[in-house]
Amino acid sequence: MLEKIEKHNKVRIWTSTITTEDYLNMLYVLHLLKTQDKKIEISIVDSTKVPIDDEYPNCAAWNMVCVGDEGVKRLLGYEEKLASKKIDEFLNIWDELVKQNSSLRICVDSKVQSVNETYFD
Repeated sequence: MLEKIEKHNKVRIWTSTITTEDYLNMLYVLHLLKTQDKKIEISIVDSTKVPIDDEYPNCAAWNMVCVGDEGVKRLLGYEEKLASKKIDEFLNIWDELVKQNSSLRICVDSKVQSVNETYFD
């Protein structure tokens, strides 16, 4: 992935902070980007901040397959450039999760938590 951004100075991440897998993927990508020690602008489009589009009632608004070119342009209005402080907050969350080394993580109120593997039993 990192070789794909070599000549770019901006990265946009499409994510959902209420879906554990999406959230963890975003944290991991931020971690990878910061290990490059490169000046790069990072922004996110978080599906939790995008209203469901009436035109696609059976599809999440951020699903690129559903929205088409005009929909993508509309979604860019929800793009948030991440300030260094916010990136550092996300990286601290990632570092803490890595330290915990838990086999199961869940997302509760837009926060990832490590839980016991019997949590859902």
